[in-house]
Amino acid sequence: MEAEFLRRFARQMRELMLRARTEAAREQLRIWAEEFDERAGAVDTQPGDNRAGDNRAGDHRGDRGIAVIATAGKRES
Repeated sequence: MEAEFLRRFARQMRELMLRARTEAAREQLRIWAEEFDERAGAVDTQPGDNRAGDNRAGDHRGDRGIAVIATAGKRES
């Protein structure tokens, strides 16, 4: 993954923190933001073209939960 892509995700997590309704959601978003920043740093230190392939770390504590929190509070029409 490209480092800038990961940093963009980290930035989005921080923006969502401002709208999160619960402390638990804010904390999870903070953790994800830190993890995305760490992954971006790791990509920066890898030689070669880091955009090809899947460079995700083995720790996926909550990647699927991003969509859940991002849509929390939205009401169905």
